[in-house]
Amino acid sequence: MPVGALVRLVAYLVDAVIIAIVIYLVALVLRALLGPTIRITEFEGAPLVRVDRLRSVVDVVSATTVTGAYFVVSWVRLGGTPMQRLFGMHVERVDDGGSLHPRQAIGRWMVLGAPFGLISTLLFPTPLLGAILALVIAAWYAVLFITTVRDRRKRGLHDRAAGSMVRRRRRGASDGEMTDRRPSVA
Repeated sequence: MPVGALVRLVAYLVDAVIIAIVIYLVALVLRALLGPTIRITEFEGAPLVRVDRLRSVVDVVSATTVTGAYFVVSWVRLGGTPMQRLFGMHVERVDDGGSLHPRQAIGRWMVLGAPFGLISTLLFPTPLLGAILALVIAAWYAVLFITTVRDRRKRGLHDRAAGSMVRRRRRGASDGEMTDRRPSVA
């Protein structure tokens, strides 16, 4: 049975909180190793803020890597992120119900918006372009949500691009066992 867009959105938002905590911890380690990304000093009595652009790029690349690993590994190895599993969801191949191949999981993650973090770093110093990017990102997520809601099988653009589907697991399914499989022909 397909999982609706709203419960998928809730799981995604809670996953985002988990990811934010992990990214924060990684940023703390990077700061200890490489120094701060932002330095505030004083120049002629006024505060002067300096952003280390290279450190900023390192932060974004590390955050993107953490996010990618979280989603891709979860979909390939576990059949869903921790929150998708908690909410009883299973991300699978639409053709045969098997686990996603790494290439499918990477494609699904890329369509969900992985490149936005890298792009935003490039546009950070330009407020107008940053604001436009924020609107584009919001519009993209609205498109993904609407395409998921409107599809009879609840497959958004990211699912269609990756050949995936999110189905509900029945109660009683163990970690590696799906009891809500399509009936086999004997």
